[in-house]
Amino acid sequence: MFSLSGVTLVASDQEWYRQYLVALLKSECGSAEVIERTSFDQVLTALGDRSDIAMAILDLPSPMTRHRSRLRGLRTRFPLVRVAIAASSDDRTDILAALQAGAHAYLPKSLGTAEMLQALRAVSQGEIFVPAVMSVLPSRTDESSRSLPEDRKTELTSRQKDVLLLIQRGMRNKEIAQALNLSENTINFYAHALCRKIGVRKREDIVASINAVKH
Repeated sequence: MFSLSGVTLVASDQEWYRQYLVALLKSECGSAEVIERTSFDQVLTALGDRSDIAMAILDLPSPMTRHRSRLRGLRTRFPLVRVAIAASSDDRTDILAALQAGAHAYLPKSLGTAEMLQALRAVSQGEIFVPAVMSVLPSRTDESSRSLPEDRKTELTSRQKDVLLLIQRGMRNKEIAQALNLSENTINFYAHALCRKIGVRKREDIVASINAVKH
């Protein structure tokens, strides 16, 4: 058991899932107060009314791309709130879309209690949680490279795109290695390859280069 500081907000239109999360947060995470809401609009109102909400767990239906704009708006208005997305889908496209929108964690409802607790602990400590399904090598092109200009993204492998996205999310190589179930040396290799393909010398310059193109 560990203790979550501040108030936790849980939003889902499924009562059984709200009750599950509330019980878990109070019994295993030491949450002193858990607020329940049933819609995204109610979440925004609650966050506006309460400055002591530290974490928000939002149950959202797929596809995640339909929520990307609102999630980005939420993260912009309330940058100090840690946001975790819960969903029935464990499709990598949905996971990547949520992370691209600024979510700190993606929680498939298939996660066991131990994995859920691991995720909540990581998010509460300022880390980003990526489910283990992301460690499975994709067999098709995903959307994680869309922030790259066309002439730079065409040669990226699917795994390099995954690494690129997580670098953009501010994760360290060690954290990326754990998320993708790879060795840190392998992630170092991917980062080096990304530097060469994007045309920068240092890992730290990857995001700066992409941002410069976007603006």
